[in-house]
Amino acid sequence: MFLIFYLHRIDLNIFPIADLALINAINYHYVNKPSLSKADIMDLSQQWRPYRTVVTWYLWHSLDPVPVQYLNFL
Repeated sequence: MFLIFYLHRIDLNIFPIADLALINAINYHYVNKPSLSKADIMDLSQQWRPYRTVVTWYLWHSLDPVPVQYLNFL
């Protein structure tokens, strides 16, 4: 999550399987079950390759009720 949100590294294929917010977002948006196993989540994430970082970013922010504004320093 540090690479994605702090360093803004969306060019990598990052998929933090142990992140609780990501697991909750997948359960909420895709399966509506209480909990999927890590193996099931990895199988689901294979269809998002090589854009799993972007999908992670959108899923993570889908749980946040307030939109986030990023500052551009360039």
